[in-house]
Amino acid sequence: MTTSVILSCYNGSKYIIEQLESLRRQTRIPDEVIIADDCSSDETVRKIREYTDRYKLDKWKIYVNKHNKGWRCNFIHSFALASSDIIFPCDQDDIWNPEKIEMMASVMEKHPEIGVLVSNFKVLNYVPETKIPGVYAMKYDNSLEKIEFTSRFMNIRRPGCVYGFKSEFMGLIKQIWTENQSHDALLWRLGMITDSLYLYCFESIKWRRFEGCATFNTLDNWEERKKEYAGWIEQCTFFEKWLSKRDIEGKAYKIKTVRKCRKAAELIFRIKEKNRIQDYMMLTLYGNLFANPKSVYKEIYQLLRHK
Repeated sequence: MTTSVILSCYNGSKYIIEQLESLRRQTRIPDEVIIADDCSSDETVRKIREYTDRYKLDKWKIYVNKHNKGWRCNFIHSFALASSDIIFPCDQDDIWNPEKIEMMASVMEKHPEIGVLVSNFKVLNYVPETKIPGVYAMKYDNSLEKIEFTSRFMNIRRPGCVYGFKSEFMGLIKQIWTENQSHDALLWRLGMITDSLYLYCFESIKWRRFEGCATFNTLDNWEERKKEYAGWIEQCTFFEKWLSKRDIEGKAYKIKTVRKCRKAAELIFRIKEKNRIQDYMMLTLYGNLFANPKSVYKEIYQLLRHK
């Protein structure tokens, strides 16, 4: 199977060379590397061009957007440029394990039932007094685990930078995706809905986290949360219709779950609009949809904080 790396960047000159080095040193060379710059105003593009010229990286293609699309659009639009069987999303500021492509592609080749493969990571620079939301305990024994569909399927447990997915998902992505949706959340949910999401317990990257990154913005910003829950509604509406037309394992439970997730997101918007105490109380009934039993109360706190 062929492999593509999709690197999305924006004003990433501080760490971009470290990331490019880790891609160039892969033990299995990707068939193509697509770099999509989202109108950087710093030295990112210059550094990338100088690097690719220095090492004569002919299979590395650089695209510079005509206007700033935002990270959600930049990733999805760049996926459509890939021509390989397996696509690896890549952030601009991490460091990849030299064996990442070799190990993850090998697992996907040996297990054709895998549509989306996620892996483990270690944090390169941890921001004090923060937690990594939704991520459960990690191990590094190279074991392979299927991630089963549950009521919490809307809550992703790995960042998109540790994913690999089959290009055959692009057809569904084009049908579902809107600008409210992140690529990693969509891929996680697609993998789970289709019973093809697996976790490979392998340290694929060193993940750089810092204040101001997309993760923190989503957690503590209503405009970002609004996009997240609009994405819930859009995806669940699609999934319900899609599931109803297919003979798929656990169909009734999946339809019931996606319908409940859509109603929870609609309730959150109603709370923002009307701020009624009874709606806050009703939201607690949806606790089994969130990352953990306490998460629904954290959501209520955020709604009260930003009302």
